[in-house]
Amino acid sequence: MWIVIALLAAGAVFGFLVRLATRPIRTLVHTLRVLLFALGVLILIIYFVVGGDVPDESRAELIPIIAAAFGAWLLTFVIPAVLGLLIGSRDRG
Repeated sequence: MWIVIALLAAGAVFGFLVRLATRPIRTLVHTLRVLLFALGVLILIIYFVVGGDVPDESRAELIPIIAAAFGAWLLTFVIPAVLGLLIGSRDRG
């Protein structure tokens, strides 16, 4: 069983490295998107699951962190789109 898991993990790492070599910017942006979204979801789960056991002041401190994680995740969509528009308009003009 461990060999199957190790082969799957090795295949995933190899696939990531091949994609990183062929499309570095796109791969890094997509990886950052996934990591930021996972971070936001993880903090949101902590807020709702563990939040009942902590004081309200501590729980309220998580709200800006959740907003920052999802805001950074949204920026990974907005910034490339804006750059694409700026580069595209410069090429047309």
